Amino acid sequence: MLDGCTALRIRHDPGHRTLEHAHREGQVFLVKKGALLVNSSQGAWSMPQGYVAWIPPGHQHFAVHYGRVEVSGLYLPPSLCAGLPERPAVLRRTEVLCAVLERLAVGLPELGQETRGAHLLAVLLDELAEAEEEPLALPSPREARLARIAKALMDDPAEHRSLEELAREFALSRRTLSRLFRQETGLSVGQWRLRRRMIAAMGLLAEGNSVTETAFLLGYESSSAFIQAFRRVFGVTPSLYWTKTKP
Repeated sequence: MLDGCTALRIRHDPGHRTLEHAHREGQVFLVKKGALLVNSSQGAWSMPQGYVAWIPPGHQHFAVHYGRVEVSGLYLPPSLCAGLPERPAVLRRTEVLCAVLERLAVGLPELGQETRGAHLLAVLLDELAEAEEEPLALPSPREARLARIAKALMDDPAEHRSLEELAREFALSRRTLSRLFRQETGLSVGQWRLRRRMIAAMGLLAEGNSVTETAFLLGYESSSAFIQAFRRVFGVTPSLYWTKTKP
């Protein structure tokens, strides 16, 4: 069952950026240090320290690395990827998922010759299929005006124009903008903007910026306002987040 699986271990210096590419295999890996932002025509996914990331076979993408990035995981042949997400995903870590993934990534050569390896891989696939996705995806709207709005918010996470101002600038009514944006992305403009800011926060914090510096760079009036927004998305403060997600 381990035939076709290979270990995935990557280390990159801060600021590394890959060219657009796709892999024949699926990629599943634990981000042990730093953060990645994976981009494709379907959206963007933040893959920060402490989470398990998934990129399906054949998915065209490029990645930007924040901080010193270290990941560990597996390349899975397409035959093992049925039932797994068809888009990239950031998965909530569990002790079982992380332990099994790390054991396979480190011990693949000897495990490939043992029945135990096949059992571990079966557990990994079950855990992946059941894992909850984290709110770290930014779906891309297809409608041209909505796509331009999303690009403006993507390019400048500190963008603070109101919904009315955005609608007027892109020749939409407020109601139409709200309805179409949610219809195409599953998120309101406000939710999408908040998620974009939190994804940017992951990169800034991974690069060593303080909470206060991060809050300022993202356009928050105070660090407490930023911490409150961070907690609304992740359930903990930024400082507790990095402690909680440390592999």
